[in-house]
Amino acid sequence: MRLATPFLIGAIAVCAVLGAYGWTTAAPDRASAVRPPRSGMALLKAFRCFKPTRKVVVVRGVEDNFSPKGEEPLSVRPALRSATLMSMLAKSGYDVVEEDHAFSDSIQVPAGLVSRGLFVIGLKPLRGKENDGFAIGDLSRRFESGPGRPFMQAPIPELDRQPGWNVSGVVRFARLDEIRFEPRAGGTVTLLDHLQDGGGWIDVQTTDDTSVDFMGAAFCVGPPRIKGATFIPDPRPRKGDMVLLGCTIQRNDRYVCEPFEGDTACEVSLPVACIRPDQEPWPRAFAGGGAPSDWTGGRLAAAPATPASRFRTIADADRYCAANLGKDWRVLGVQDAMFSMTAIGRGRAADFEPRAWVDVADQPHATCWARK
Repeated sequence: MRLATPFLIGAIAVCAVLGAYGWTTAAPDRASAVRPPRSGMALLKAFRCFKPTRKVVVVRGVEDNFSPKGEEPLSVRPALRSATLMSMLAKSGYDVVEEDHAFSDSIQVPAGLVSRGLFVIGLKPLRGKENDGFAIGDLSRRFESGPGRPFMQAPIPELDRQPGWNVSGVVRFARLDEIRFEPRAGGTVTLLDHLQDGGGWIDVQTTDDTSVDFMGAAFCVGPPRIKGATFIPDPRPRKGDMVLLGCTIQRNDRYVCEPFEGDTACEVSLPVACIRPDQEPWPRAFAGGGAPSDWTGGRLAAAPATPASRFRTIADADRYCAANLGKDWRVLGVQDAMFSMTAIGRGRAADFEPRAWVDVADQPHATCWARK
């Protein structure tokens, strides 16, 4: 009987998850089992943003099933308006249905730090001309040679087979962090990385027999990086060289850090919490708070106090740890503690006073540094 309740709860949870995703056991030939294509505007409306960001939707053209009625002006940005570029990129408008025309337009990114987003576009090639190309990114450098150009390009018939891209009727769509540019030194960069590094526009081009109905993007925009997350050391003495860092240390079990928006101004000088990863097993004799899931298995130490604003990217912060503590050291991340807001490892609590900078990989508003 002791297993019955967890099993029942688990079964209900699984059913709830399947139901939330619209899974069904109905026969595949039933109309209810086939979902009609979702419009691009419906996709943008359904896209979710999370605390502390606000959602901003920017649309170019009108989603009107390629109707030529009405004015749908282009907004090609100034950097693409030179005679040379425009002669190559061309400037045909929305809903144009004819051979040998190229389309170019630009979406201006709203001010603020973009943490996530979605791009959608309606495309319809002329019958018998399904071999056109698509490009997105910074097209002011479209005709440069060499690796690392800040855009992606692909044949339109193969676009929905590119990583991260999807198709719904005539609409192609992808998240900004899954639109991958050409590889460059240091790894592949995404459109989201480009925007977080200061790219203020999204340029799009199609060539040269494809009609574009409209395009748009949903941006999750938050404040600039002005705060970062920190952990506090638990001052309680322990046997051996053990240290416990976290958010709920000796503060009446209330959060004393903010892992979503940051809790400390980036200009404040604090130690940097660093880790040298290892696979040391959980010490059974450990006492005084914490759990096996909090165990990092590594060595914890603090690099000298410094403003976190000095680090442009996470790589800069990692290099600071390595320069002060040695090879294989990097910034301690919340993810190193697995599922909790507590990290335990071998080290000295006093080194982390009064609190120490940590990394939060999936919360760009909780770190003073960018990912790339």
